[in-house]
Amino acid sequence: MKPRWYHGVAAAIALVAVVGAVGVMRSRSRERSDIVIGPWAEMENERWNLPNLQEAQVVVPDRPHDPAEADAHRRGESTMKRVRRFTVSTNADHLRMGPIAPKAPGRLRIAAVGDSVTFGWGVRAEESWTTLLEVELQRRGHGVDIINAGSPGAPTASMAAWCRTQARRLEVDRILWVRRVPPPHMGGARSVAEGLQTCASVVSQRPLFLLPPISRFDLHGRQEGAREGGEVTALLGPDWVAHDLTEPFRAAQGARGEDLTFEGDKLSVVDLESGNTWLTVPASPQGHLPAAVSELFERELTVAEALMYDGGHPDAEGSIVMARLIADLVEPTL
Repeated sequence: MKPRWYHGVAAAIALVAVVGAVGVMRSRSRERSDIVIGPWAEMENERWNLPNLQEAQVVVPDRPHDPAEADAHRRGESTMKRVRRFTVSTNADHLRMGPIAPKAPGRLRIAAVGDSVTFGWGVRAEESWTTLLEVELQRRGHGVDIINAGSPGAPTASMAAWCRTQARRLEVDRILWVRRVPPPHMGGARSVAEGLQTCASVVSQRPLFLLPPISRFDLHGRQEGAREGGEVTALLGPDWVAHDLTEPFRAAQGARGEDLTFEGDKLSVVDLESGNTWLTVPASPQGHLPAAVSELFERELTVAEALMYDGGHPDAEGSIVMARLIADLVEPTL
């Protein structure tokens, strides 16, 4: 039996992405994000990116946060000051990229289907790992084009609907499924397995199943994430493999930035470069990030996790790392 706090913590980062996307997140100065997602009739009324956006403004937390704080921020009741701003533009196909030209002969078209991590939440479009993956694979000599089919907070049902309704129309040859497994009340492992099977039915090669890296400040992910891939592949059968990017991403982080360490019922924020401990506090019985940790990030602007900015999304440097890790997995299949 999973603890009661499991569901709320598991969905925290996705919640923040959705809240920001629908335009109700605001900083202390009452900045409001523009609306960037909504129901799409052509995609079975699932929520997806709005089309033809021109530099829509988005304001999001620039540090780890817990579900309660995210909800307060949504209501405009938070004192959060550490935020980042970025813009979103989309094409006529509801994708965060430029117009999609007809596929050239001999080119391979790969769609990365995912949520906010694939969308490039918090970074510029040219800094997203999907854009960088295309550059990296082309640098290695492959005639490959990457479609960024990511949408903030996209549930597995939306990802499956995109494959079902858009992949053939856009002449997609292969699919990368890139998402952590949602909690049981959001479909759990079974929804991922069904989504992967849906995407597999529209392309000739089995989708590559990728689990984005887990942040050092994601309490739920660190406690539960190791089992996610196995739960899905157990439903799909022995021919399926889950590629969890957490460990190689952690290796790339190295001894830089801050880490959240556990000892008994205590949590500590430690600077990995100096070895100094910023603070040690009791762990929350609900499994949420203690308020003292958020306060530390607000007070000390140099406190940051290497390669991630908010406890769930890669920053620009982290996107470079993700692109290279995924290129290493994709290249042998080309």
